[in-house]
Amino acid sequence: MADSRRTRRRTAGASSSRSRNVRSASIEGWISDEEQHGDYVHFWQERRIMAVKFIRLDFYRFYGFQFPNLFHAQGLTHLVEQKGCIYPDLIRVFYFNMHYCDGIITTKVKGVPIIMDDDIWTNVAHLTLWDDAVKIHLGILDFNCLLAFQSFLRHPEQQINRRQLLVGGFKVEERMIHYLIVWILCPRATNHAQCSEQDLLLLYGLLNQFHIDWPALSSDT
Repeated sequence: MADSRRTRRRTAGASSSRSRNVRSASIEGWISDEEQHGDYVHFWQERRIMAVKFIRLDFYRFYGFQFPNLFHAQGLTHLVEQKGCIYPDLIRVFYFNMHYCDGIITTKVKGVPIIMDDDIWTNVAHLTLWDDAVKIHLGILDFNCLLAFQSFLRHPEQQINRRQLLVGGFKVEERMIHYLIVWILCPRATNHAQCSEQDLLLLYGLLNQFHIDWPALSSDT
């Protein structure tokens, strides 16, 4: 985020007649409802925020990878390449005040109401809203996790551990896509090397070029 403050050249020996008033960050500025201050301090103030990850798809495209084209076709380029400063306290306030109803997320930060509607998803996240979008994370008819997992392996004929579907044996493209799923698209704090059913559904959908409903996925997870 660019610094909007103007800079002024000052002559040597000049003194400022006005003191700069810097307003320190405080819970009163983040949450307008005083009755909720205690809940925020007790449950949210010390929560760890996961580090933000991003990728440069052109780098991998240059070296012959195909998955950047799949992400481009899904309209995910802006989302996965986005980088910049984050503000952990405001992220915590966003989630502390968040409500989810009928597929719509609403929240409030520093007294400003935020509605995660189609305008936000298209103009801020730059996601494409498909007319035939599939909520693939909710499941696909006749989808078989084990068969899908085996199809992603370098050696599909090998025996697999049905209780731990690990990505170590994946083909390179599939492993890269899974990495981006668990670190950027649906980030989680642990078990990055293990496939969940949702991971497999998303990987299957990306490889088969389903029009995935990314706003619904983000809202539901």
